[in-house]
Amino acid sequence: MIELTEEDLIRKVGEREGEFAVLVYTPLCGTCKLALRMFGIVSEAIPGMAVYQCNINFAPMAVRTWNLTTVPSVLLFNEGQLIDRLNRIQSVDALFRFFKRETNGDT
Repeated sequence: MIELTEEDLIRKVGEREGEFAVLVYTPLCGTCKLALRMFGIVSEAIPGMAVYQCNINFAPMAVRTWNLTTVPSVLLFNEGQLIDRLNRIQSVDALFRFFKRETNGDT
């Protein structure tokens, strides 16, 4: 999983190319550490999905732009638009079902 800086994230969204997901987290958050592990497992199960992570501590413009109020959160983008978000990552299965639903079952 590739770490994006805020600049990388904004550039990636601006490219408007395809679908990708970003897990926003903070490094000192225990729940975020678990979410990173779950996100990694799901990203392996969905090989066509581009996945990234972004430390919210260094992304104040992203916080304002996408109204990020909690971590961990998964942001799903398609063609440069935020199409969905998941603010509560309960399990690998729930995360997998979120991606499967949002990618129209193309997993």
